[in-house]
Amino acid sequence: TVPVFGVSSSPLVEGDHLIALLGGEPDAMVVAFDRATGAEVWRAIETTSEPGYSSPIVITAGGVRELIVWHAAAVTSLDPATGDLRWEFPIKPRTRAGVLATAGDLVFSGSVDGYFYALDAVTGAELWHIGLGGPVHASPMTYAVDAQQYVTMTVGNVLYTFALD
Repeated sequence: TVPVFGVSSSPLVEGDHLIALLGGEPDAMVVAFDRATGAEVWRAIETTSEPGYSSPIVITAGGVRELIVWHAAAVTSLDPATGDLRWEFPIKPRTRAGVLATAGDLVFSGSVDGYFYALDAVTGAELWHIGLGGPVHASPMTYAVDAQQYVTMTVGNVLYTFALD
């Protein structure tokens, strides 16, 4: 499946693996290669949509390493060593926004129908979502002021900021 706007994600080095969003078939939305030999180690996620435009990230959530893969149909958590599925949060109609993970075990992303989502990074469960009134194409960002953490998202020419507990 060819990305609508081309490929813009960067590969990720995690331990002995180089992990890339490829959108290959069969079941090769994301592929891990041995970084020394180039041999395929594992492949994961059925390719039913374009691979997405956000680079994969590795986080530690609940004390466990997770590979967070954003693609057009979902935000997915995989075991970075094996490619085994941990959880998946489908986003319909689809997503073009990037993904952000925080040290507080939260994952944020958005959708083209204007919703901004907060997910539990351990389980993938939706914690909350809010309509922002327009397609979400940007990546969320986070910052802190006086020990208060915020997450910010732009939609069109509007900037939304949410305080995190």
